[in-house]
Amino acid sequence: MTDNGNTTQSVSINITVVDPVMIYSASVNATVCVGESFRFSCNATNFLRLQWVYMTNSTHSHVLSNTSDGRFTITPDFDLQLNNIAIEDGGTYQCLLSNNKNCSSLSNALYVTGESLHIYNK
Repeated sequence: MTDNGNTTQSVSINITVVDPVMIYSASVNATVCVGESFRFSCNATNFLRLQWVYMTNSTHSHVLSNTSDGRFTITPDFDLQLNNIAIEDGGTYQCLLSNNKNCSSLSNALYVTGESLHIYNK
């Protein structure tokens, strides 16, 4: 197209807007006894991928998945359920969320004490 001797072109551009990952509620640090159960939650919007990571200290971590013995289960609503908790399960649990453009994370500590006390009435 020519207008007063200048040539113009028409170009189509597709723009995709990706909302940021937003964590709107989550668990807090917790103290539990050996043998008990606990559930960490990490409720968020606009995420495509969620991972739970367990860190025993600042230099060692691993991604958690469902275990065959049922001690660690990632529920359908993305909570992390811990059953029959052992002393070595104490540490930091991190919820990592991401989409195609950004990510967000939240960390909580789990403190594990000795076995729970059972009181029986006679």
